[in-house]
Amino acid sequence: MKVALVTNSIDLQKEFEQSSFFNEVTIPSDDNVCDTDILIICDDKVPYTSLISYFDKMQRRPNHVFYVISQINDNTLFDNINVICKSQSITIIPPGLTSKQVLLKVLYTIFPNLDKERNKVITFFGADSKVGTTMIAQSVAEMLSKRTNLKVGLLFLGGHPSKTFFKSAAAGLDNIKVKLLNKILSSHELLGACVNQDNLYILPGNDYILDTRHYHPDHIEYLLELASGLFDVILIDAGYNIDSGMAIASLNSSSFKYLVTTQQTSARENFERIASQIFTILDIRVNEFLLLVNKYVKSNSIYTASQISELYKIPLAAYIPHLELLGWQAEYDKKTLLAYNHHEYNSQIELICKQLAAKFNIKLIEETEQKKSLLHKLFKFGG
Repeated sequence: MKVALVTNSIDLQKEFEQSSFFNEVTIPSDDNVCDTDILIICDDKVPYTSLISYFDKMQRRPNHVFYVISQINDNTLFDNINVICKSQSITIIPPGLTSKQVLLKVLYTIFPNLDKERNKVITFFGADSKVGTTMIAQSVAEMLSKRTNLKVGLLFLGGHPSKTFFKSAAAGLDNIKVKLLNKILSSHELLGACVNQDNLYILPGNDYILDTRHYHPDHIEYLLELASGLFDVILIDAGYNIDSGMAIASLNSSSFKYLVTTQQTSARENFERIASQIFTILDIRVNEFLLLVNKYVKSNSIYTASQISELYKIPLAAYIPHLELLGWQAEYDKKTLLAYNHHEYNSQIELICKQLAAKFNIKLIEETEQKKSLLHKLFKFGG
């Protein structure tokens, strides 16, 4: 396939040239793009004000046309540009993406089956603060690491250290900041910044609040490329603040997304603001998520989990019980709630693990098999 790039971006040109999907990548010198199958137009070369006149000059339309928007903060303007593009059968590529993610957007549109082969990256995003995203993400990571033979990576990319539920002297993201920002970080150095618990590797987040703004989507994409070479499955706690490069990159790079919320109306209202004001521009669709209702309380006076799912218009994946003061105890003990063997809590975390196993064709070891294996090792050791 032939692709033509109407852009000033050298990085984007390199990304397409290095891809094995295209026979020829050209940068046309004039407005007449004829002999190409795919046309990528960037707003740094053709602003939205000139889009219609640009197409009027074309003698032949390519089969696939994409318009890359680099930056826009106005929802109404974005919607209007989208209307113009749709009327011309042009696919919009939203802002906030790295050059590689632009390439992937193009490939996933032209070859839909490729989307099914994406890396095993799962992102947990909070509808608001204090909904329990960190506890859920770490609990799932712990259970996956114990119930599979996979190396599981848990990355805290929400702009907080997130060391609440494990004991660690590791500096995490702060320890590798300079090399990560300069893209000279090695896999060995990334592994060294992680806390290791058997086959679970945890990367604590940044401790310095102002550092969050230094991490752009391309830095997180680089981090995830390194992590993909180290771990079989990657779980990300992306926090709740979408106004950061870390959160945007985490959501755009993941092949599976969970939204963590509670029965609180304030959490839903906050998420609705995020979805309507920011997700729309970033082309992050609400229907890409599965819903986790955390700290769930059974009561006739508040919404049930099913009703919450209907309000969010997101399929319900699990509802995790509220364990009252046990959450505070977990903070004090530096453990997740899995450690207290609460049947209902552990069952819901197991349900999430089963969903991931089904999605990524992962074999989960049943608890009975684990116990038999442990007893076998004990008797073997004792004998």
